[in-house]
Amino acid sequence: MGRTAKNRSFNYIPRYYDERKERLEAILDKHKDKGDAESMKSRIASANQRARSNRRGLSYRQQSRAMFVRVLLILLALTTIAYYLVGIYLPSLAAYLK
Repeated sequence: MGRTAKNRSFNYIPRYYDERKERLEAILDKHKDKGDAESMKSRIASANQRARSNRRGLSYRQQSRAMFVRVLLILLALTTIAYYLVGIYLPSLAAYLK
């Protein structure tokens, strides 16, 4: 009888990459001699927070309105599809049942 092959093991160590932290450190290194590091961190943090809130974009009212319009369009599309399917298949189904 033959031997079964052993599983290969690799020396892979997963690493965590934090893009936000890398950008923050790059900006801090760039402006290291231009003032206090703590004030720079607070300015960067507030800028990141401002950018994040701008990325969210729409307010709650605008989001709820967009969601309502989306649901209304989906409902309209489903109703139209059902109307066409009933128009096509109902006569043949009624004839089959008689």
